[in-house]
Amino acid sequence: MQKHLFFVCPTDNLESVINFKFKHENYFLTSLGNSFEFNKDNVKEINTLIRRFKITEIIFILAKNNKVIHSALNNQEFSHISGITALNREITSQKKILKTLWEPRNLSIPIISFHLMNKVKELKIKMRNLSIDQLKVRAKIYRSQENIFTEIHRDLLFREQFVLN
Repeated sequence: MQKHLFFVCPTDNLESVINFKFKHENYFLTSLGNSFEFNKDNVKEINTLIRRFKITEIIFILAKNNKVIHSALNNQEFSHISGITALNREITSQKKILKTLWEPRNLSIPIISFHLMNKVKELKIKMRNLSIDQLKVRAKIYRSQENIFTEIHRDLLFREQFVLN
C-alpha cells in the first residue's frame, strides 16, 4: 500500500476529504498556509517520518479558498501570527507582479500554485542529500465547489524579483 505525507493548512479542514479521495495510508503535517519552514531540525523530523512509515509520496495541498492565502492577498488579518510573516511578504510580492498580468479577482490559483511550487522545490533541495529512493514530491489545489484536487499550474514563470520598466 502506498503511504503519503500531506502538508495541509489547518484552516482548510481537508484531512477527511483527503482520506476519502486518496485511499492510501495517509499522514499529515500542518502549518498555516503551508508556511512550513524547512530548517535543519524540521527536515530531520520529516526524514524520520519518511523512513519510519515508509512514505512514498509527499503532497502539499491548499484549498483554492484558503483563509491564510486570501488574508495575505487582502487584509492580512493573520499578520499578527508569528511564523507567517515570510508567507505574507511572498504573497504580497507576487500579487504586485500578477496584477500586471492577471485579472485581480482570479489571483488565488496562480498565487497558490507559485507558493506550493516553491515549497516543493525547497523540500526537494533540502531532502536531496538524504538518499531517499523513489520519493515523489508534488502539490495540489483543492477546489471545494467541484470537490476535486487539481495539479498546480507548473507553467507559471514568476520569479521572486522582476525589474519592471
